[in-house]
Amino acid sequence: MGVGLRIFIVNDDNSLERLSLKKYERLMKRDPDISFPQYAGKRVRYAEVAIEFENRKLVEIIRM
Repeated sequence: MGVGLRIFIVNDDNSLERLSLKKYERLMKRDPDISFPQYAGKRVRYAEVAIEFENRKLVEIIRM
């Protein structure tokens, strides 16, 4: 069993766009080499989902 974390950007039309954990961590550290110009000047919502895996298959959503 393993636990994973998934990050999604919630677009204006409530659709989801997956964001890699590596990019998310770089954004949180304010890395100047990463940017998302399509979101410039906008309020950005995101969803963080913790999931449990067994044999690489989803078993349970732990939290959202």
